[in-house]
Amino acid sequence: DEPGDPDLLAGLGRSLVNLGDVERNLGDRSAAEQRFEQARNLLSGAADEDVAVGKEFVRATTRAAEISAYHLDIDRAVTAYERAVEVVTALRNVDPDDYTLLADYARSVIGWLSAFTRKGDPSVVLESGAVDGQLDQFLRRLEEDVGPGLLRHDPDNHKWRFEVARLQNELGVCYRYLGSLDEPEKAIALHESSIEILEGLLAVDAFSERWQ
Repeated sequence: DEPGDPDLLAGLGRSLVNLGDVERNLGDRSAAEQRFEQARNLLSGAADEDVAVGKEFVRATTRAAEISAYHLDIDRAVTAYERAVEVVTALRNVDPDDYTLLADYARSVIGWLSAFTRKGDPSVVLESGAVDGQLDQFLRRLEEDVGPGLLRHDPDNHKWRFEVARLQNELGVCYRYLGSLDEPEKAIALHESSIEILEGLLAVDAFSERWQ
C-alpha cells in the first residue's frame, strides 16, 4: 500500500530517485528509467498539492526527461518536461513564498527548451516558431521574476547567484542553437550577465569548483 502521509511519500520518492541516480551513473539506463518512473507513479497523485511531494516528483520527472533527451527520444523528453513545468507552476500557487520553486521552475523550462534546441531538428524548431516564442517568454520571466526573486530572497546566497548565472548561460545557449543570428544581442547579453555574476562569485571565493 502507498503511504498516505506526504512526508513519507516524499521520502520514499526521494529514495527511489537517488537509487535511479546511482543506476544511471553505473550505465544501467533501463534500471534508472524504471526507478524514476516508479517514483513518478508513486508521487503523481499528490504532486500538484503538496510541495515536498511535488518537488520529488519534479526531480524524478526531469531525471527521466534528461535520459530521454540524451538518447534523442525528444517527444518523450518534451512531454516529461511539460509535466514538470505544470507541477511547479501549481506548487507556486500552493506556496508562493518558497523561492526554491523558482529554481525548479527555471530548470524545468530550460530542460524543455534544450530538448528542442539541442537535440531536435533546428529547421523544424525554427519553422514552428513555438520555441522561439517560449524562449522570449521565459527570458522575460527570468529577468522579471525568477532571477530577481531568487536574489531578492537572499542576496548574499552564493548558491542563488550561481543558479541565476547558470540559467542565463543555458538560455543563451538555447538562443544560439536556435540560430537566432538576426538577434545575437540576446545571447550575448545573457552570456555577459552570466560572466559578470560568476566573476563576482570568484572574487568572493576563488577556490570554489562550482563556478571556476
